[in-house]
Amino acid sequence: MSFHRDSIPWVVAIMPVLEFLTLRISPTLPEIDPKVLSVLVTARATIASLVHNTQSRFYRDTKDPAIIYLFGEWDSISQHAAFLESRVKDDVLAPQGDVLSFVEAVHVNFPENEGIGKLLEGRERLVLRRGFLRDQGVTFMEEQGKEGGLVELRRCDERIGEEEEKEVFVFDFRVRRMGTSDERFRGLKVIEMMDLETEVGKWRSI
Repeated sequence: MSFHRDSIPWVVAIMPVLEFLTLRISPTLPEIDPKVLSVLVTARATIASLVHNTQSRFYRDTKDPAIIYLFGEWDSISQHAAFLESRVKDDVLAPQGDVLSFVEAVHVNFPENEGIGKLLEGRERLVLRRGFLRDQGVTFMEEQGKEGGLVELRRCDERIGEEEEKEVFVFDFRVRRMGTSDERFRGLKVIEMMDLETEVGKWRSI
């Protein structure tokens, strides 16, 4: 899995951010292969011991099982950028070369006083809504931080145009979820995913 520094938008910022990384499983591997989780867990442990504890969580797209999503917490975008420019990155990611390929990486802000543990702890299934606000002043968030509510995160990368500045990511934790359209948004995508570590644990117990 290779990352190209210039292909990812960055900003020098000192604030906790959530990395949202999209990966694709190699077509030479079966979709259900514990090796995928193994290389991700190994990378997480190595980064935690040498660089920073990202507390990364891994999810699989339920509609396209070849797609893997990674959520990781960094102290700042500049900290993450420094890792991607380091030799440690090459050592960490080398074992993933035949397993995963890079699709996209973006950064979004955390809700105030929250981190990845509070946001995703115990969330075996996630529904993430990603779209562009028609009006910057509109908020999509309801019951922030409450069980069964919505948590809205805004994209915080620099080097992006005015349209990307309107991009939001909404975690929908409600029991009764909304549909796939909303007049406040353009290009709304609904992504449903399942925790990969939980899923692999179920495979191994069969």
